Amino acid sequence: MLFFHCFDPKSGNFMVTPHSLPSNLPRWQTVNFIVHLVTSSDPEHDVPVLVVDVKDDAWIDRADTRLKADDQIHQWFDAMLADSPLPRLWGLSLLGMSLRVYVGDVAARTVEPAFTDHSGPSRTLSDNLLEGAWNIDILSEEGFAKIKEIVADIIGNAATLVGA
Repeated sequence: MLFFHCFDPKSGNFMVTPHSLPSNLPRWQTVNFIVHLVTSSDPEHDVPVLVVDVKDDAWIDRADTRLKADDQIHQWFDAMLADSPLPRLWGLSLLGMSLRVYVGDVAARTVEPAFTDHSGPSRTLSDNLLEGAWNIDILSEEGFAKIKEIVADIIGNAATLVGA
């Protein structure tokens, strides 16, 4: 409901849709939303401006699940960054109420924070890998302010694009 409030579908400029993960990932991990900028009457031309990946709070307790959550949001960026007409593509990863914000620079084709690569001879993960990375409580003042900042950036940049 938060995203429907932030991106009013009555405006005709944004569409919030549930979305499946990229096809190479298991279907049981599919609680995701994408906010699209509507650029024409053809839904095929709607373009992503915000990716939201939601997991339950158990994902924050283990290094392997934190790494998997980070990998999945980066896969979304790999699939969508080039399609965004705005200067930035935003991503929100929620593990329970803990938020990690991602931002892709469309021109530079970079994403911050960068993917945490753990490929190497030792596949043993450190217990503290990505610990503290989901460091914003979505229900806190800081979380509210961050969401407002992201929404304002998207709406402001979209307005120049669609003349809203």
